[in-house]
Amino acid sequence: MDDRADRLESLLVAWKEAAESANTLRVLNACQERLLEARRQLELAGEYYRKGRLLFIGSAAWFAISAAIWFAM
Repeated sequence: MDDRADRLESLLVAWKEAAESANTLRVLNACQERLLEARRQLELAGEYYRKGRLLFIGSAAWFAISAAIWFAM
């Protein structure tokens, strides 16, 4: 009887460890998904920043050219 109880206890411990490992794996997968989404958002923000910077430089150049033409007249 003692042997069966020991085996049952070791089985329950192994099951608990497996459940904790599975839960840890789910948490790690969720963290990985969030990190990938954050990376995509950062890449998108960088792309918008570059486009915005180019738009600003283009607008400033257009204003400078327009002002030069206006002063030349």
